[in-house]
Amino acid sequence: MARRRVTCFISYAWEGKRHENWVNRLAEALAANGVYVHLDLWETHPGIDIAKYMESSVRGSTHVLIICTTKYADRADGRKGGVGWETSLVTGQIFSGTKNKKKFVPILRQGEPAKALPTYLKGKLYVDFRGRAFRDPLEALLRHVFDERERKRPDIGERPAFPTVVLPKKPAAKARRAPKPTEKKAVVRKKQRELQRLMSAIWATGSDRETRRVQAISRAATDLADLRKPATRRKPASRRKRG
Repeated sequence: MARRRVTCFISYAWEGKRHENWVNRLAEALAANGVYVHLDLWETHPGIDIAKYMESSVRGSTHVLIICTTKYADRADGRKGGVGWETSLVTGQIFSGTKNKKKFVPILRQGEPAKALPTYLKGKLYVDFRGRAFRDPLEALLRHVFDERERKRPDIGERPAFPTVVLPKKPAAKARRAPKPTEKKAVVRKKQRELQRLMSAIWATGSDRETRRVQAISRAATDLADLRKPATRRKPASRRKRG
């Protein structure tokens, strides 16, 4: 699939011949590295509709490079001259929600960011061309417009193989200890005395207390019968005779 051609429109303020020469140098460097540049120094002529030229260049370019200086910021915020008209076009696209979030690129050429960046660009990252060095910021700008980052996100690897989840073992239930013969006899005697006491008690017939008495006698008799049952022994497993 063929890549879309990268085109840049350069927005700047008229600030003398020296600044104009620097803007022209930047445009030539971009063109030498495969970028189609819209620059008024190359494209305008007497009789051209300058407003229409700026509008078509801003809307039709993949990127708009904004050469920021203190004078540019003053004209942009005050909507003065050509810079003011370009600012209206740029902010209109920004606030209407342009699809290309990387389209508008602040180029800091002179001054501190607080004074050189227009209000609508404050707080945004910029390419710093203020020093004498030209190659490094140019490379950063070219990487941006061609979307070729120096450091790229690595491919996502496979999910790690976690160890098998092991549930802790539940503590073994303690086997109920069979009561010793002497202990069992003592419990039997206790239950016998309880049963005798309940049977010898005299309560009013038909009352709730009489009903509870009968229920208590029944439970005590059942418990006593269970205690008197002989303990069952598990039969050993039968062994097959060898032939």
